[in-house]
Amino acid sequence: MICGCCADDSNRASETIAIDTVPVLPVAQQQQWALSAENDHSAAQASQREPPAALSAVVEEAPSVAVKPVDKEKPVIEEKPVIEEEAVIKEKPVEEQKAAEKKEMPPPEEERPTPTPAEQAAPASPIAEVKAAPTTVQPGDVFDVELRKTAVQAVMGLDVDKKSGSTVKIMKVKEGLVADYNQASLSSGKPEIKAGDEIVDVNGITGNPIAMVDAIGKSSLLTLKVRRAPAEQPAPAAAAVKAPVSGDVFDVELRKTAVQSAIGLDVDKHSGSTVKVLKVKEGLVLDYNNTILSSGKPEIKAGDEIINVNGITGNPMAMVDAIGKSSLLTLKVRRGDPTQQPAAVAAPVAAAKAAPTPESGNVFNVELKKTALQSKIGLDVDKHSGDTVKVLKVKEGLVADYNKTAPSLGKNEIKAGDEIIELNGITGNPMAMVDAIGTSNTLTLKVRRS
Repeated sequence: MICGCCADDSNRASETIAIDTVPVLPVAQQQQWALSAENDHSAAQASQREPPAALSAVVEEAPSVAVKPVDKEKPVIEEKPVIEEEAVIKEKPVEEQKAAEKKEMPPPEEERPTPTPAEQAAPASPIAEVKAAPTTVQPGDVFDVELRKTAVQAVMGLDVDKKSGSTVKIMKVKEGLVADYNQASLSSGKPEIKAGDEIVDVNGITGNPIAMVDAIGKSSLLTLKVRRAPAEQPAPAAAAVKAPVSGDVFDVELRKTAVQSAIGLDVDKHSGSTVKVLKVKEGLVLDYNNTILSSGKPEIKAGDEIINVNGITGNPMAMVDAIGKSSLLTLKVRRGDPTQQPAAVAAPVAAAKAAPTPESGNVFNVELKKTALQSKIGLDVDKHSGDTVKVLKVKEGLVADYNKTAPSLGKNEIKAGDEIIELNGITGNPMAMVDAIGTSNTLTLKVRRS
């Protein structure tokens, strides 16, 4: 038998249990509703469908029930299908977003519309502008170039002329740092280096081509100033320069360098008051001739006469001495008569036949003077066959030069077989005589015909 108070407690317990289990029915109903929503072909109708009345009742009743003591039943309340409902509801925006992304995708290349004239006239991107319009350098303009040598590429890759003035003239661009720079300049818009350009500054060095080339060889980082080659002169301009004729006088300036100090001339300094050019060989004069071909200036030729060297005139020996000693040479050259060249060459031969020939045993005097142009005696000798120096062979040198002019002056030539019996006062000692030949600038010989 249950008392009234216990009955009341039992009723309350039953009531509590009934209230706590109320959500079980709505959960099942909501799951059925969610399943029907997934099978519905229209997502819009599923989102707009009203939930069953029981669900509404539970949702409305839930706030009115406060059963805090029954904490272990809270998970049942939290499993309300609202979460599932939200999941179903969120599926729609995903489909809509996919549709939106599909709309935003650009059309295939073939479906894109043709640009309008205004779009075609729009300026290109900066990269396209650089490639299409590199920096333009006018003839005579100076531009900066920076090159850095590496372990992979340390070769400059240039053929240059360092003897034609105060700059280094570029003759040819080959494989190397400059060619690599030129390749990169195509996309950077910088001016490339070309044949004909002049390097006017290398790491701050100016006016000294030899020093600039030396710096290019020794420095790892090169900061250059390059001057664009001047515009080519039209052919008539060069033709307008009057070529010198026989007797015309023209000026020539030559500068010796550490690379090239030889004048490169065979000359006759015994035929009058001028220095006559017999032959042009490798040296300063030949370099000068090569560089002035396009300038219209006259070149120096065999047969020309040097009539002035640095202000010295009328003294061929002094002029030749100045040519040997001076670094800067200012010459006045008189054009020879080309029609007389064969006769001038043949004249010594004819005179040689007519010159007096000393008989065997006769002694004649010879004087030779060394110069900066010619300091070799040019003899093969035997200094071990007695008390004289016996001439075995005459080669190119002072004696050969003397022999060329001797016949025309009525003097005797020195020949193989002759004996030098005295040299600068030394006699009877061949070793001392040969030593004097090597150490003395002026040689006074007594020669006996064999």
